[in-house]
Amino acid sequence: KADAHQNSPGTPVSSAKLSNLGWKPRALEETLLDSIEYYRKTGILQDVEGQTYRLPDIFRHYQAANE
Repeated sequence: KADAHQNSPGTPVSSAKLSNLGWKPRALEETLLDSIEYYRKTGILQDVEGQTYRLPDIFRHYQAANE
């Protein structure tokens, strides 16, 4: 029964398995900035009036500090 539980679709993903696949964790800020940039470029991220979304100041400051 232990094998059935380990192979069930509800089994959590371990970080060891992810590491073996080459995955590495990234800083939350970096991930958010990359996601926002992707959504902006593809036109997915727009405000309610259809205008391109503007990044909050905190993200602009973080991005400028890391350039």
